[in-house]
Amino acid sequence: MATLSNIQTQFYDLIRETSGDSHLTPTQVNSLANQSQRLIAPIIRIPRKMDGGTQVTQGMGSVTLPTDNLLILQAYFGDPAIQGDFRALTVTKEDNIVQIIPNWLETNTAAQSRPRYFFERTLTTGMLIPKANAEESATGKIIQFTYVYNPADLSDSDSPSFPLPYHDIMKFMMASIYYDSSGNIPVGQAMLQKFMFFHNEIKDASLTEVQGAMRWQWGNEF
Repeated sequence: MATLSNIQTQFYDLIRETSGDSHLTPTQVNSLANQSQRLIAPIIRIPRKMDGGTQVTQGMGSVTLPTDNLLILQAYFGDPAIQGDFRALTVTKEDNIVQIIPNWLETNTAAQSRPRYFFERTLTTGMLIPKANAEESATGKIIQFTYVYNPADLSDSDSPSFPLPYHDIMKFMMASIYYDSSGNIPVGQAMLQKFMFFHNEIKDASLTEVQGAMRWQWGNEF
């Protein structure tokens, strides 16, 4: 398991410098590592968690997303205390909703029903479609998300919240950001391509195991 200090060393080696003889300070390299974390997380869809749930009200126009959300993976609706009521929604896009339910923006009660779809509308809000009617907004009816969250910034002894093989290729994402910001776009693009090459090589083995473990956990909880 690589710590931030290890990743610093890997990055310096990649750009052929050392921590004691570089125009980049350790603080600047740490910033590159933390920027890389935020870029890598949505690509590999890790780290992830489930929020505590939000009570749904009748005709609710929008749902506030978790403040640390990077990517909604799944949405669930219903009352977890009622057998068979708490079910996954279809997570989709507004363009698809327009085709499926053209009148989704209507505010009249006749258009309300049990929500079946969810989409992210802005960076901070999402929509339940159809909007919940009186029956589907009873106490206990919640919307709950499984999502990729923004990982906390790393300090020297911390390790990224990624599968181990990704610890050793973070340096390429860091180098991509570094060279792009320095104006050396071709090398920056080459570093990004290097990261994506290794990502495509390791993702099946590295991420399938994690996703399988997640499914096993949900199977026991629900």
